[in-house]
Amino acid sequence: MDPIKHVSNTGKINRQAFEQALRHYGLDLTITQIDQLWRFHQHLRQRNPELNLTRIHNFDNMVRKHYVDSCIIDRILRSEGIFLPSPLLDLGSGAGFPGIPLAILRPDVQIILAEGRQNRAEFLTECADLLELRNAVIHGHRISSRSELALQPQGVISRAVEDMGATLRRVFDWLPDGGRVIFMKGPE
Repeated sequence: MDPIKHVSNTGKINRQAFEQALRHYGLDLTITQIDQLWRFHQHLRQRNPELNLTRIHNFDNMVRKHYVDSCIIDRILRSEGIFLPSPLLDLGSGAGFPGIPLAILRPDVQIILAEGRQNRAEFLTECADLLELRNAVIHGHRISSRSELALQPQGVISRAVEDMGATLRRVFDWLPDGGRVIFMKGPE
């Protein structure tokens, strides 16, 4: 049975359906990681009407475009012999993607969730507390220089925040020699 079609037909979104959907897309996660992602998902769904964190509401689209896209980046990089730098700055974290899922998957990597909109930064703090993410640091301001950060990033990850050239110009001076910039961009 296709878990996505089953949820679409029955409308039942529960932890089991969430786990089946993640596994359907090839994510090999521990029970603890799935539990944390599920709690994150529930909190996101609860707070979204008030904070407008995401315009994606369909279960399948949320799983694919938020959770799978965020989780798979580590596997793609590792397959190329590239490892997530630490600390890693999630620039424009918004609703917490990809930073929160990466913090769940990689507790060994320090993740800086940078979000300039105060209500979203507060949401990220709630999530980090709820999920007990000791490796997540919330930066609730727009960043204009490296000196504003408590931790000096070794890499930056960005998911459709702005044009790639603008992002590169903005972060160029923040990174050490050999620092990485990871862009998560769609086909357009």
